[in-house]
Amino acid sequence: MSIFDVTISYFKNVGAVQPVQVSLRSFLTSQKHRDKIELLRSAKDEHDRKMIKLSLPAATPSCTCSVRNERSVISHSGFIQFDIDNKENPEINNWEELRDWVAKIPEVAYCALSASGEGVWGLVRIQHPDKHKQHFKALEKGFRANGIVIDPLCSDVVRLRFYSFDENARFNENAFILTRIVEPQKTVDHSYHPAKNAKGDRQKVEAAIKQITENKVDITDNYKDWWMMAAAFKNSFGENDARKYYHAISRFHPNYDPRETDRQFDNVLRHDYNIDLSIFLARCKEYGIKIFGSITSNDVETKTNGPVDVNPGNNAYQTDGSTQQFPRVNIKPEQYNLEYIKTIGELAEYVELNGTADLTKQQMIHVGDYFSQMNPSYTQLTKAFELEYGEPVPMKYVQF
Repeated sequence: MSIFDVTISYFKNVGAVQPVQVSLRSFLTSQKHRDKIELLRSAKDEHDRKMIKLSLPAATPSCTCSVRNERSVISHSGFIQFDIDNKENPEINNWEELRDWVAKIPEVAYCALSASGEGVWGLVRIQHPDKHKQHFKALEKGFRANGIVIDPLCSDVVRLRFYSFDENARFNENAFILTRIVEPQKTVDHSYHPAKNAKGDRQKVEAAIKQITENKVDITDNYKDWWMMAAAFKNSFGENDARKYYHAISRFHPNYDPRETDRQFDNVLRHDYNIDLSIFLARCKEYGIKIFGSITSNDVETKTNGPVDVNPGNNAYQTDGSTQQFPRVNIKPEQYNLEYIKTIGELAEYVELNGTADLTKQQMIHVGDYFSQMNPSYTQLTKAFELEYGEPVPMKYVQF
């Protein structure tokens, strides 16, 4: 019996309410709508592509359900889906190559091109279906450790997957079962209270946006933080001003699209996320945007030594684990030793040239954080960390 001989719910199109039950294998291997997929991939007009896609059937690969919401789940299929597209990964342009690379991950049971042909999706078997979201968090961290961002919406057990056809889809009947889970961290309620500090926070946000605009700084390169900042603005300033601020910080991204930005903001409006302005503050601080005073209850001041440097990763490491902004020091490769290094970016370059043998444990953690944001090759560092210290790298650096 195939691992794909499990039941899932199938909808004749995205607007259908009542599903029928089919096998996962039949959904993955059917060629019934192959002509529509070929038409979609060859269409040049964006409107035509959208209409063709909306006419495709869809399924919930992770479950069967009576209607498509979590309260109506009947049974879990034992699979969790992931989706990789160019919105979160604009640097990827060879999707067939990515599909074949992802298919080599031992936990990936299925991997194929998405309906548009401009993305990759796949399935992973999980050990605890009742911990779907916790498994997804582990999956998300594993991909990020390899330089790939997966769509966070796939954490939804009833997430729809459009039909697709890929004659070179990869099946692995012997895929490992994903056992790792990541439990949600306990968080302190940082609910925003407009009546108390709305005026002061608005002044700080607008002052930060002024610096972002003057220096043309993109603080939205991380997809998750991008939509979280939309939620923070909405919770703090209401729809109209929040949308204005959201466009102001988004427009310096190389792939900025006003319509896509509006779509993302509209999606956030439909949900109630408990996110405050501290996420915006953190992104500003990371990119050298000076914000004096407090956006939340604790006073925070971004200190600079000299002119602001807007290069990401330009945080100096400190022995106590804290970070502070410094202007970048240009050091010639032959001068690279730990005595000269001032920033995490330079520490990363040192590692690329000389390896990790001379680094302290704290330095390895700092540079690992840099690589996780800037360079997928940092997985080499995580292996070195485990060999050197005999313990796992902190969970945010986990890899497959």
